[in-house]
Amino acid sequence: MARLTFTEAQNHVADIANRETYNIDFVYELLAAYGRARSAITKLREGSLNLAEDKDNEILQRGVVYFKHVSDPNKLHSTAEELAVDPLVVRYNPRYLIISDYERLVAVDTKKDSRLDIKLRDIDRDVDFFFGWTGDEITDEKTEAVADRRAADKMKDLY
Repeated sequence: MARLTFTEAQNHVADIANRETYNIDFVYELLAAYGRARSAITKLREGSLNLAEDKDNEILQRGVVYFKHVSDPNKLHSTAEELAVDPLVVRYNPRYLIISDYERLVAVDTKKDSRLDIKLRDIDRDVDFFFGWTGDEITDEKTEAVADRRAADKMKDLY
């Protein structure tokens, strides 16, 4: 399957945004929006790939995502802090930790150590946050330019 472009991801995520209500299925839709394999999503939904203990309120896929539903909106951030040191997270190293009460969403990118706190219905405004699921990264162009200059200098020295 070809890699998903940023514009394609924006279009897919826009389909998830602005709904009246959400449930745990939005996580599967989000994974699909960023081009994750349908077979993996199906196995995750059915439970064979879901490594979480509470499969009704949690989704855990090794190296990909740990989602947890909390009913108290005041516990979103504290739950994110607790999950960061949870033995399952340490063991299975998911890229994203997502905590939601189905109104708000708090997410942590464990690779970039960045956070997102938004209304779930506004998820289409932060498409770039989860773009790591596509296999591509949104990079900082300043650091890229520095690396390009260094590489050019080394090539000059070689030739």
